[in-house]
Amino acid sequence: STCHPSARSACAQGTCDLPTSYFLAQVRLASDLTTSLVDDSILSREQLSLGCTRLIDALPDLTLDNPAAGTLLADFIAACCGGEGKYLDGERWMAEVDRLRG
Repeated sequence: STCHPSARSACAQGTCDLPTSYFLAQVRLASDLTTSLVDDSILSREQLSLGCTRLIDALPDLTLDNPAAGTLLADFIAACCGGEGKYLDGERWMAEVDRLRG
């Protein structure tokens, strides 16, 4: 199977056997949980936006541990932009997604 970008370093070492679908499922679970928290007014859209901003700011450090952290973050943000920007402002954040996937 083709490796998800977050597992490429392990695949290069011959230690990865997780399919891309596994990583996409994990991103989907995280975005589903996050959107449920917003729907239940536990997490505000502003808090979600601030959290994503902080993750982007920390990306240089995160990529030291996982070189594909930007791709995973882009997938998460894209999932949260679903539903016509209900959770994150689609126009602003989709531009970030494009930049992160660059």
